[in-house]
Amino acid sequence: MKMNPTSLLRALVAPFALGLLVPAASAAAAPAKPRVVITQDPELDDVNTVIRALLYTADFKLEGLIYASANIHWKGDGKGTTQYNQGRGQQTSHRWPVGHDKWIDELVDGYEKVYANLKVHNQAYPTPAEVRSKVKWGNVEFGGDYSKDTDGSNLIKSLLLVNIPGPVFVTAGGGQSTIARALKSIYDQYSKTPQWASVQDKVSKKLVIIPWGDQDGVNARYIRPNWPGVQTWTLAMISFGYGAARSHTPENQVLLGSAWTQENISSRGVLGGMYRVWGDGKGMAAGDVEDYFGFSGLTSEQLTAMGFRVWTPPGEKGSFISEGDTPTFMNLLDNGLRAYESDGSWGGWGGRRNAAGGGAGGGGGRGGAAGSAPPREPRLAPPLGPARRLGRAHFDRRPPPPDP
Repeated sequence: MKMNPTSLLRALVAPFALGLLVPAASAAAAPAKPRVVITQDPELDDVNTVIRALLYTADFKLEGLIYASANIHWKGDGKGTTQYNQGRGQQTSHRWPVGHDKWIDELVDGYEKVYANLKVHNQAYPTPAEVRSKVKWGNVEFGGDYSKDTDGSNLIKSLLLVNIPGPVFVTAGGGQSTIARALKSIYDQYSKTPQWASVQDKVSKKLVIIPWGDQDGVNARYIRPNWPGVQTWTLAMISFGYGAARSHTPENQVLLGSAWTQENISSRGVLGGMYRVWGDGKGMAAGDVEDYFGFSGLTSEQLTAMGFRVWTPPGEKGSFISEGDTPTFMNLLDNGLRAYESDGSWGGWGGRRNAAGGGAGGGGGRGGAAGSAPPREPRLAPPLGPARRLGRAHFDRRPPPPDP
């Protein structure tokens, strides 16, 4: 089934236009809801993806909402330990909002404020307390580091081991180190026991990873070599990320422009006000040279002169920026296409599984891999360096924040 691009884009933006969400199908007519764990790094389009996911929680069973890292976003350990970033040298953290990084919790607070209205339209929405109980911190200290258990990895581990039939879908809008740690912890616990063969088979059949690329190289380096039975749905996803406005038809571009976005998203309640748009005066992390989205009225040349690395042209104030990770959960909605009932090849609003491993969810993505890790590898993220003092020049290179 081929869906008209305009119809698809309208389906994606409709929840905000209504100020609420009408579920894809009634709970009475639907089969058991997919069990879903969402993992995201603090990229601004991840923020927008989580807002949309919260508005769809009546349509799937939210099992986890996990803070994650990627090679382009990691927190650091707070002890001065550094990790090497190509072109930037050793860093103690990278593009992470240190000190104000509880952005998922803030979005759940926003969900709580609109929950009463959501319930008017669908009783299936989970309570704010239930959603909040699913929020966990994953492996965020370094890009590609799955050397230790975290609350997030432990949650995924427990979901894979519990005797509830059916798959557990884990999306990866960032890296996959938290998922890898869950698998590594299961291996460490059971690999030398008589139950290992049955545990490995059970977990391999249960876990389905739906990523936007291999953003820390962990899927290629650890998951695929050591857990070959685990499904990774590499979807040929729709263009709903950075640059979407340039890739769609003029008819669809209207739906991404500032006038439509302001009327139907930004002005629509608490969550609409938290949705990131061009020129909103906000920023991801202090001094991030790649985050100039909060500015308005400046050219690429002017932004470059201010110290930014302009990698996508600045947009009109108030217009759509990106929601690139949203397709990772769109195939889990009961919209009649039944995409989650197959091996991913049936396709849905999020795209169709690419059997050849290409597409946005493919093994390369942002980060790549450097060889395979054996199952017993403790796997600190390479390359980590000892704690050291950073010079003043390290901080003086950062550009100014956007004007409110």
